[in-house]
Amino acid sequence: MRPGRIALLLLVLLPPPAAAGVPGDLETFVDALAGLRRITVATLRVARPGDPGFTANGLEIELPGSPEEGYRLRLARLADNARPPRFAALRLGFEAVPAPTVLRLSGNLEIPGTPVRIGLEGRHDPATGAGVLRIDGGRIVFSAGGLQPAALSPRLGDRLRAVVGSIGFFARVEWGPASRQLAEVAIENLSFELAGIPMTGIAGRIAFDRLLPPATLPGQELTIERVGAAPALERGRIRFSLADGTRLTVHRLEFAIAGGGLRARPFRLDLARPRGSVTLHLEDLALEVLLARAGLPGLSGEGVLDGRLVARLAPGTVVIEEGELAARGPGRLRYAPEEPPPLSDPRMVMLLEAIRNFHFTRLAVNVAGDLLDELRLTIGLSGSNPDFYEGYPVALNLSFEGPLGALLGAGIRTYRLPAEIQRRLQQQRPR
Repeated sequence: MRPGRIALLLLVLLPPPAAAGVPGDLETFVDALAGLRRITVATLRVARPGDPGFTANGLEIELPGSPEEGYRLRLARLADNARPPRFAALRLGFEAVPAPTVLRLSGNLEIPGTPVRIGLEGRHDPATGAGVLRIDGGRIVFSAGGLQPAALSPRLGDRLRAVVGSIGFFARVEWGPASRQLAEVAIENLSFELAGIPMTGIAGRIAFDRLLPPATLPGQELTIERVGAAPALERGRIRFSLADGTRLTVHRLEFAIAGGGLRARPFRLDLARPRGSVTLHLEDLALEVLLARAGLPGLSGEGVLDGRLVARLAPGTVVIEEGELAARGPGRLRYAPEEPPPLSDPRMVMLLEAIRNFHFTRLAVNVAGDLLDELRLTIGLSGSNPDFYEGYPVALNLSFEGPLGALLGAGIRTYRLPAEIQRRLQQQRPR
């Protein structure tokens, strides 16, 4: 193989996605330099239409003067031109040394200022044009106060926080008559915060059959111990596949929650432009477990709930278009704190008295709005308390509005009680 072609091979082994489409004029440029022994380029920018590409600084290529000598490539800095960058600046050293019938390939890729070191090893047969390169990324460990994803990809800096756990990476690239790309990412006990939502215990092995752009084999699976705070999603399982680097298909998504389960209909999502709808089904949720995890002392209940949630995904947010959760049948609510909160509003006093031992025939929860901004939450109750106004039927409608975090600790904004009960309350007031 001509020296210019070997130099081009060294260039296309650079890892960024933009390098997958090396322009034809670069190949012509490398061939034109084939007669030289040493090539030094202070700055080289490679880009494609629609892709900002990358910039290489301090590029040195040594070409052999005899069959016994090898090829060497050193790159002081390789930076992504996208803003924010998709990957941190890299440093690369690579060589191809003659051996009987083949060229032995070896090198390393590192991110200065981090413990990340990626080893490169393989061979190339100049006679057939076939070769293989093994890429060993080792095990990258994230820790509090230590390495975080932002050091590897600045674009992730505002998305993933408090990352703990490890990710391992191994790949094999073959070219020639039988070209293929294979890779595996091993995730072990990974935890982080995404948009303020904690996710813990993520694990699994993801197999890829293409690196640029990345694509997985069908049926990849991850397990997740917990998502969110109480009431949390637990023991999650996600089966998915990725195509062309951005087209994500979720074939199966299920979690345990509050003694029951949550499952999603299969859906597709373009990660570059995350838009679409996801339909979630909730089944067999235990009211007792939900209330126990709500963190309100003295509140308990009995009953089973089912529901459905339709979420529309948009850049930067999740909008709940339809959300409903209803009791499957009659149940009970009890609010008996050891120290009742001080109340001056007689209507609130009456409300808390009503739910001290409330036997409901209907319990329905509806939610709609922006999950990360303003939500509207409505709770409807019908039933009676045998110890309250001789078991007179009561219908309660409680409405809340605000950010999700505020709603979890919000007080009652509005409610309506039957006129007959309000009339009796007025009659019992001292004159």
